[in-house]
Amino acid sequence: MKSFTSLMNIIETRKNIRFYGKKCESSMDFFTKELKDLLRVISAVSRNMKVSAYLVGGIVRDALLKIPNCDIDIVVDGNGVRFGERLARRLDARIEIHKKFMTAALALKEGQQIDIATSRVEFYYKPAQLPSVESGSIKQDLSRRDFTINSLALSLNRKDYGEILDFFGGREDLKNKKIKVLHKMSFIEDPTRIFRAVRFEKRLGFRMDKHTEALARSAVEMGIVSRVSGVRIRDELIHIMSEEKPFNAIKRLQDLGALSKIGIMVRNGKDYKEDMEKALNSLCKLDQYDRGKILKWRLLMAIMLKDKTARSIELWCLKLKIRKKDMFLIKDTVTNMPKVKKALKDEFSNEYSLYNELRQYPVELLAICHSWSGGYAKNIKKYYKRLVHVKLEISGEDLKDMGYSPSPVFKKVLQRVYRMKFNKKVSGREEELIAAGILMNSYTHNSTQVRSRAR
Repeated sequence: MKSFTSLMNIIETRKNIRFYGKKCESSMDFFTKELKDLLRVISAVSRNMKVSAYLVGGIVRDALLKIPNCDIDIVVDGNGVRFGERLARRLDARIEIHKKFMTAALALKEGQQIDIATSRVEFYYKPAQLPSVESGSIKQDLSRRDFTINSLALSLNRKDYGEILDFFGGREDLKNKKIKVLHKMSFIEDPTRIFRAVRFEKRLGFRMDKHTEALARSAVEMGIVSRVSGVRIRDELIHIMSEEKPFNAIKRLQDLGALSKIGIMVRNGKDYKEDMEKALNSLCKLDQYDRGKILKWRLLMAIMLKDKTARSIELWCLKLKIRKKDMFLIKDTVTNMPKVKKALKDEFSNEYSLYNELRQYPVELLAICHSWSGGYAKNIKKYYKRLVHVKLEISGEDLKDMGYSPSPVFKKVLQRVYRMKFNKKVSGREEELIAAGILMNSYTHNSTQVRSRAR
């Protein structure tokens, strides 16, 4: 029997129950007007097509917890692809269809994305491998979710619009702050759920119940985690490292034994935590100068791999299918740490030398270097605050306008003027032009003398 429960009834029957200090209110009340309007359109399309549609996933969980979430996931008890096509026409949205998985993704002009799936059931033929899917009921669809708190759905159907479907006790686990799997084979079927369980623990302040944690530890001990494809482990690690306080999740994974199964050995948790916290603090400070270029996950991954050799870092990254560009940046960050630590300990004699030293390193390494404080932080701050903004106001075109023919000398002259500007020997376009003219004459004169002696 379907366990529909009106959110308004929840309020009436649980007036004294609080979710994190706040009375439980209708999840619909927590949605923005724009989202409510969008859900009404989705509801109208489902009514016209005579199919049932439900809002599912983290957005339902987070609405009950009063946490903002704009990820719209819709499950249709019918043909999800056909529903997506009809909804795309109604919303004038771009659509991408994946017939194999019976899903569709809509991109609205405002930037909002809507993911639509056919309610389905999954079959796992081997542990740690992706499942086969076929259409099923909404209850079967919700039963394949990772945890009870993520198995909630919100009806968008006319007869019970706004009511919650809770087949597996998800609301009760939200109240008790518990992470629980839906069945005992959950982690064996999909070991990445261990990483997600830890992520939700630390993000929400929840905890796996004893049974779920025992199942997680058992799956780790069986070596199931090692069988997961590198791409899926990579994605879970990046998700964890993008959390507000990622070290707590990393430490939990270490305690569960999952990190060692994917080739990461954290020898001293206290040192790693301190290194990560300081580096993240430096990232926040430097982001105002280098906005968005320092990637949090690459920074933390470099710290996690700091005891590995260059070759072992490459092999580990290749196994996890990390892009070559990211792999080389992580490797360069780790391997150059000793060199930078030695080079930046003292103040540089001139600013050009400092610029020339730092511009060759990944921005993640500069953030780590800044976290060492003292002279390191002072040099990095000077680099970002002044040196990266130093630009020449002249170019090769100006040298041609002065009557010189293009040649390799142009590059040498412009580099010399650039260095003079760094060291504050020239300032402004006019002084740059004068300095460039003198240098060009010097190079031209010396070249003429060399040719004369050769004759």
